[in-house]
Amino acid sequence: MMRRQSSTSLRILTTLGLGLALAGCGRETSSSDFRLAGAGLDPQEIGPQPSKHGGLIEYNWVNFAGAGLPLALLGLVSYTAAGPELSRFKPPYAAITGFAYIFEGDEPAPDTLFGSWSPPPAVEGACYTNYDPRSFISSLVDVGTEVKFRAAESDTYFRIGRRPALYGPNAEAAFPIYFAFETWRNEAMYYKVFPEGSESLGEYEDKLAFGRNFPHGERVEVSFPGALPPEEASFGAIPVPLAAAGAERVMRLPTRSDSVVLQWKGPVYDSRGDIAQDGGDQRTTCLSYFAPGTTPSTPSDCIVQPELENSVPEGQLYTAPWDAEDGKLTLYYEAAPLADGEATDEFITVSVRFLGPLDTDDEYKHEYVVEVPANESITESWETYDGISYPEGEPVPAGRRPAGACEGDDDGAGWKYDDDLVNADGSPITTLKGEPSHRLAEVTCRLPTPAQGALGSFDLTMDMLDKAYAYAQEHGAEGAIFYVSRGTSMNLETPPVRDAYGNRRDTSTVKVVSYAVSLGRFHYGAK
Repeated sequence: MMRRQSSTSLRILTTLGLGLALAGCGRETSSSDFRLAGAGLDPQEIGPQPSKHGGLIEYNWVNFAGAGLPLALLGLVSYTAAGPELSRFKPPYAAITGFAYIFEGDEPAPDTLFGSWSPPPAVEGACYTNYDPRSFISSLVDVGTEVKFRAAESDTYFRIGRRPALYGPNAEAAFPIYFAFETWRNEAMYYKVFPEGSESLGEYEDKLAFGRNFPHGERVEVSFPGALPPEEASFGAIPVPLAAAGAERVMRLPTRSDSVVLQWKGPVYDSRGDIAQDGGDQRTTCLSYFAPGTTPSTPSDCIVQPELENSVPEGQLYTAPWDAEDGKLTLYYEAAPLADGEATDEFITVSVRFLGPLDTDDEYKHEYVVEVPANESITESWETYDGISYPEGEPVPAGRRPAGACEGDDDGAGWKYDDDLVNADGSPITTLKGEPSHRLAEVTCRLPTPAQGALGSFDLTMDMLDKAYAYAQEHGAEGAIFYVSRGTSMNLETPPVRDAYGNRRDTSTVKVVSYAVSLGRFHYGAK
């Protein structure tokens, strides 16, 4: 008994002594802007801190750097691949998007919940996984007819317009959203005007028609005019201009994201997902719509766009780590150039997004048509190529035409799945390999920032993707995209919100983020 008590006392003294020793060797600590992921996630994954903000504003340059990338990835109702098929685009096939959500109160981590692109983890070289990210937006407020980005003393501006621009008689049923989409203008457009007071017909001067809408690496100022909605409106507003807050409103935009080299060992796929070259060799390409004519030696080689002739080559479909022989895809990239002689606070990320099952019941994938049986001429032509262009004995398919304004069910009209969205065998076209708007799981890694003049590299491996990949397989994923982004951000102080009842609400800062994104599609198939 005495020995047991002595043993117990010794254990207590030993524990206290060890605790004091550890306390004496403790290091100084400080707060940090990242947290260890919890709630069932891998504790080694470090995600962004869920800080609260009174809104989110995005201003993005998005480069469609490959095949099978529809505008629906940006929230639009279009399943056509961005590329040569869209006549207003030219290499690089880039669009400018923007939106603004200003809240009546604070929301945690709005860039994670509502952002188009995943925010980076705080630690370079770290990754985190976001499973099925989705949420609902409510309590939006009006800040005027537009949120505007403008570069001082230059021809650059981008307007994110309010929807609706004008309120009708039912303002109590409306709510303000801000969204804009434009093709990229790297140069301003001018037109000639006759100057006032001039007497010479030859004295024309240039007047700005359309400014540049995303000047990479330059400083832009954000503003909005404020608003006073109708009395019957059920939403709040900021009734004064943003400038009334008296805080910093200037941010630097990120540099271009398309100077990236990809390297892997394995097969090469064509734009439809068929193997174009077998595995076994080391492959190198640029993150660009068209494959480069020669093997790039540096990421800077990827900025040069190929000269297009009469025949337009197909866009690239990329080989993912799960199809690479060693389970990895290596990215090479360069540091952002110095701005005014100083390094910028730009961050670089790579993300892999697994797309959920295709929603074939979506009303936007259907068309109102009348089926028309094949006539004699079409039947004869079909029989001529029977067994050559299609399997022998395949019946002649019926045609379709748009239904007339007065045609209904009795006339054979009805809603049919758009046959432009399927291949001849009934499988979905490449742009619909996975529902574009359904983020099933997304892995985001922050790339190490290289020193000026040095080359950065990052291995995207299956060890980083295995949990998200398994989750995607289990939940019926049908496609995968990835993107490399360069981003900047700022916290914008705004004037107080006047809610729908006339009360003042002091909210936290609005998170303003800008991304330069290059999108690609991975070949994806269930193993």
